[in-house]
Amino acid sequence: MSVALSPIGMGPIAAAIMQHDGEAEVAAVFERCFYVRCPGGIVCVGMETLGDGPLNVLLSAPNTAAPEWANMGITREAKGSVSKGRLDIGDRFALDVLTAPVWQPPAWPATTGAAIARSLVTLRALAAPLCPPEGLSRLVLGSVERADRTARAAAPTVRQLAAALVQSVADDRPSAELTRSAVLLLGLGPGLTPSGDDLLGGVFLTLSALGRTALRDKLWTAIEPELDLLTVDISAAHLSATADGLGAGIVHAALAAILTVDAATFPSHLTNLSGLGHSSGFDTLAGIVLTLEAAAA
Repeated sequence: MSVALSPIGMGPIAAAIMQHDGEAEVAAVFERCFYVRCPGGIVCVGMETLGDGPLNVLLSAPNTAAPEWANMGITREAKGSVSKGRLDIGDRFALDVLTAPVWQPPAWPATTGAAIARSLVTLRALAAPLCPPEGLSRLVLGSVERADRTARAAAPTVRQLAAALVQSVADDRPSAELTRSAVLLLGLGPGLTPSGDDLLGGVFLTLSALGRTALRDKLWTAIEPELDLLTVDISAAHLSATADGLGAGIVHAALAAILTVDAATFPSHLTNLSGLGHSSGFDTLAGIVLTLEAAAA
């Protein structure tokens, strides 16, 4: 007998994916969520503490205890199906999303180069001591000498990306150096969403926020053919969402605060980002800062 759950919200990409019927399979299972490969793409089903995101389908959380996914038949490679907005996994899990509200992030606020420059001074001072030991954020926000081995090896590529962003933003088209450095970052680092992918996600999202969608789309077109070879499909799905201007809700909120110089809220946004994945929040922030610095330049 299946357990019928009610979603309390879902992201716009998840909503589109759930309109495609066919076979499904659990791709990965974590404490708060699990990923499902569906005919239309990958969705992430999890508790409301997961927060808003383009791929997320959120369930109400009556208590703080972690869900017993295995008791619902949710295990890696468990088979299921999508039919008319309903996701079934095995014979113990059913989820109908037809009536779930769809989250949409607010429109990006207007900004200026001077505002961005002011925000970055304050942001860097606050973020530097909070950078996680793993990931790439210390290359941008902290001390390179304190970065881990993977990050130090990636330092020349990140420097090339930063320099290429300045020229590419000025020209409104990706240079060969920008494309090359972006490809080198794909799949770099451990984890479900490698640090290099997260940093690139910050770049794509910031280009969207700045209205540089032509540059964003051209860069995406250049690197998309490399995704299958260089990174995992779940990370590629998240990266694809940022190329459409969609990221985690807390990332949208942090970037909007930076654009409007809402410095009083920076500490709370940094706290939220530090809880996003193992190092994903700060790796994404590193990509945001690099792109904003290029725009301000």
